[in-house]
Amino acid sequence: MDNTFKRIVNVAVEDHASEIYLAAGSPPVFRMNGSLIRRTDLGVDQLKADYLEQLAVQLLPNALEKKWTQHMNALFAVGIEEIGRIRVGLSRQRGSVLVSVKLLKTLEERISGVQLHPTINELHKLKSGLVLLTGGTASIRSRSVLSLLNNINKTRACHIVTVEHPIECLFKHDRSLVFQKEVGIDTTSHYYGIQSALDDGADVVFTDQLPDLKTLDMVIHTANRERLVIAMLPITGVNEVIQHIMSSFEANEYHQKKLQFSACLKAIVSHTLVIDSENNEVTAFEVALGNKAIKRLIVEEKFEELSKVIRAYESMGMITFEDGLNQLVQQGLIDDHVKQIYMSQKT
Repeated sequence: MDNTFKRIVNVAVEDHASEIYLAAGSPPVFRMNGSLIRRTDLGVDQLKADYLEQLAVQLLPNALEKKWTQHMNALFAVGIEEIGRIRVGLSRQRGSVLVSVKLLKTLEERISGVQLHPTINELHKLKSGLVLLTGGTASIRSRSVLSLLNNINKTRACHIVTVEHPIECLFKHDRSLVFQKEVGIDTTSHYYGIQSALDDGADVVFTDQLPDLKTLDMVIHTANRERLVIAMLPITGVNEVIQHIMSSFEANEYHQKKLQFSACLKAIVSHTLVIDSENNEVTAFEVALGNKAIKRLIVEEKFEELSKVIRAYESMGMITFEDGLNQLVQQGLIDDHVKQIYMSQKT
């Protein structure tokens, strides 16, 4: 691997940067605490276009060369010895290569001290069905996913397959066997990755995306065949998630797909990033579990009753978004003014 690139990444890690941007005519740029910092102290005042072309060739996995040539963009993860894993995005701007790098933390770093809703800690006991972990901020929902998969890996002897684009965190085999497929390298799509996992006899399947109806259908099909399927969606709110999924179904199959979805649903956990008046970040949770009442609500499409039903089963671990905010107020993590701001955004 190119020594200049390795040195830039190493400095970024030491400085606790989260991202690096490399563009022709500019010095390396680090994202630190949300701000962009031009680093002119690294011996590279202006990156050259031909250097970035060569770097892209070095970094790009062979399986993605065709995509890069045809579409001029690629996303993948690579490991750097003595540094760790990074996520690399390649694209073009003004005729030259743009390299964006996200520094990835280890599994232990990602899940250490994570604020989880108590219900998430119980989901690893599920043997089948569909669990949806959702929210608009990827880092929040992914921490819940990693914690859930880690709990399964440590407590159950089963076959886990993940389908990811790209693989950001590596799992070691523990009580379970964990096989990780990267879209574009190990499988051509999320759909075929999930299909392969089902054919290979996986007990637990995780997908980090539901990019199309075909993939959604495969997820529901798999979850209805005595497998546990965990999926992420970039949507906030239990009601919004349910209606998004149901609106994806084709009209001629709508009723059948609705029944299949309600039959396999085990949980929806929605994560909302809440920023308090001092710019601190906390998470507000909304949780619905797939009991008979929730399943009936989905089949009958009585979405206006959702909050009422969730509150009725609070003792089971369900919680509305409003009550999730109330918990943060009671814990002293936000004040009532912040709560009202987020409630107004919800409506």
